[in-house]
Parts: sequence; C-alpha cells; structure tokens
Amino acid sequence: MQFPSPNEYSSFMGDFSTYTGVATFIMMLLSRFIFRKYGWGVAAAITPTVLLVTGVAFFGLVLFSTPLTPALAGIGLTPLLAAVYVGALQNIFSKSAKYSLFDPCKEMAYIPLDEDTKVYTSISKCGEVLSIHEDDLEAHLWIWLCNQWVSQEWLGLVKKFGLL
Repeated sequence: MQFPSPNEYSSFMGDFSTYTGVATFIMMLLSRFIFRKYGWGVAAAITPTVLLVTGVAFFGLVLFSTPLTPALAGIGLTPLLAAVYVGALQNIFSKSAKYSLFDPCKEMAYIPLDEDTKVYTSISKCGEVLSIHEDDLEAHLWIWLCNQWVSQEWLGLVKKFGLL
C-alpha cells in the first residue's frame, strides 16, 4: 500500500480533492473559449480523449511495471507510486472535463427539442439524479449499520475474554 497510515492517506485525499476543484475551476473558465473556438463536437470529444490517454498511461504503468522500474527509479518513483499519481491525475482531469465540458454538451443536445419533450426529459433526468442519490444514501446507511454492529460485536468479545 502506498499510503499506509491514515494521516498520509487523508493528506493525499485532501490534496486530490483540492486539485480536482482547481482543475474544474480552470476548465470551467476555458470551456467558454473551447465552445466558441472549436464547437460542440470537439468539446464533447475532450472527456473521452482524456479518459483514453490517462487510462492507457495508468494501465501501461500497471502492466509494464517491471520494465519501467529502472526508468521510474531514475526520477525517484516506484511503479506503484507512479500508478497512484497517474490514477489520481486521471480522476482529476476526467472529472474536470466531465463537469465543465461533457455535461454542458449533454444539456446542449436537448436545446432543439420541442417543449413537451423537454419537460419529459427534465422529469426523467430529475428521477435519474434522485435515484443515484438514493442509492448512495442506502449504501452509506448499510455501511454505517454494519460498522456499528461490528464495533459492538468486537467490543463484546473483547470484554468477554477480559482483553480490556
């Protein structure tokens, strides 16, 4: 594991969230220029291209870690650390491209529709978003309940065997 202590992992995830926000903000500013200069098609193609390029880099590091080890050691990285960084960059850039370019392109696709279709599409989109959040809430509830049960069972076993 690359970040064995909880503090190191929390620090990495905090940096990850910060960089995601910064990249998304910058891409939001650039998206206006991209839409005007290159149009809807190029803007819509950026997100899959980012995913393809960073995905190839990530899986290349994972699959060819042994031959790449000397080259990575020359710049002070292990294959695992390089894969972690490339994976983080993939998430950062793909999220920022999705939020700033792909989602607006998806919304622009509905502009030429008639009013009845727009209303139906809006209703189905709201239902889709609500169902996603409902699933997230349900998953968090199950995780919390299982965590509470495991904690109580573990504490009971510790007390039963006099380990506390």
